[in-house]
Amino acid sequence: MNVFYTNANDLKNKISELRIVAKTSGCKVLGITETKFSSEILDAEVSVPDFTLYRVDRLTGEGGGSCLYVHNSVQSHEIPINVPDCTCVILKFDSIDIAIFVVYRASSLGLSKCQSMVDQLSTAINNLGPDKEHIIMGDFNLPDVSWDLGVVKCPIDTKNQNFLIQQLFLDFFAKHDLTWLISDSVKTRVRKVLTQIQSATLDNVLTSDVNIFQEIQTTPPLGKSDHVGIISKWKISNDDEYVTTAKKNWTKIDSSDLLKLAEPLKWTSENALAADLWDLIHSNAKLISESVPVVKTSVNRSGVLKSSSAWDRPSLLKARKNKEKAWASFESSPTSSNLNIALSQQGIFERKQQQAMILYENKAAAKIKTNPKAFYSYMNSKRKIRAAISCLSTVDGEIINSAKGIANELGAFFESTFVKEDTETPLPTLEH
Repeated sequence: MNVFYTNANDLKNKISELRIVAKTSGCKVLGITETKFSSEILDAEVSVPDFTLYRVDRLTGEGGGSCLYVHNSVQSHEIPINVPDCTCVILKFDSIDIAIFVVYRASSLGLSKCQSMVDQLSTAINNLGPDKEHIIMGDFNLPDVSWDLGVVKCPIDTKNQNFLIQQLFLDFFAKHDLTWLISDSVKTRVRKVLTQIQSATLDNVLTSDVNIFQEIQTTPPLGKSDHVGIISKWKISNDDEYVTTAKKNWTKIDSSDLLKLAEPLKWTSENALAADLWDLIHSNAKLISESVPVVKTSVNRSGVLKSSSAWDRPSLLKARKNKEKAWASFESSPTSSNLNIALSQQGIFERKQQQAMILYENKAAAKIKTNPKAFYSYMNSKRKIRAAISCLSTVDGEIINSAKGIANELGAFFESTFVKEDTETPLPTLEH
């Protein structure tokens, strides 16, 4: 599914072009900031055919505002979040629910109002619960943020409100485990001031699950806006062929069973040519392989095998890399400074790991009715004592070691506990 976002800088006079974008790009969701709509503008005036419009207009003053257009083929409903210039809509799909936010932060907004904005957004995300993924598209106006490093380019002890505001938003992203998809190399706003060209990465797309996104690219601005468009491709369906891959599980077959399968096969050839012998061995091995049980391995939406820890997330993986890098630096140069850095990165990683585990457990518990397998699989993985039957002794004193023999013996025992009904004798006729 394709999703479009841009800062339109007044959508009223660009609505015709947006309708063309919707028709030609195949996008199912259109997110716009700085719509500059007022209550005097009717929905019909700024409608897009076959799309439902959700809009939040600035109530006082001019400018600002945001909106979302959602195609009628996508089930959606708006969530009022009481955040100025911000729109929130829930998109419901067969395998996932996504809360999509369109956020505009005016550059003139002071520190106290930005703090209030961040607090309200945090409350909105928390109220949605752990069973929904979150995607935020918007113009945050953070010109001094290095998106590659995830830091504000400013002195450590700065008192500058502009820098503090930008750090406030970075802290908000980290708190909710949001990963940004636009890097420093992509300039989302380009404008000419007098004779100079100014460019900055002011717009971004953030997500709680990077595996939703398959591709992201920029497009030309709408009309005379100085912000580029951003089209992202989402993977929102989990078809069986995509989610699972099958492989042979050789550990589930006994060596005795393998020998029985191989015994009747012909392993010699009158023709001594190596190619013919190889073909014979290959065909026999294929026949044996067909009898080996198959196990399915889960992958994420990007087709990559899931990591060993169910709660692994991009921010946690990044923290683990930073920790390993810090300890490697200490080993190569064991100074007190490098030790303090390594211990600090170790602490950051452990806190993020704890947060990720809690977040995963909350999500698993919230989805217990719709996906009980994930919940009980996780609970089973936390068991410290695991009992396994290594062998059985039959009533005749025979010791059974093979998994198949143990299963057959247990099955026979459980079968003996049930009463076998006589199905051959006809039932008696009862008088009325």
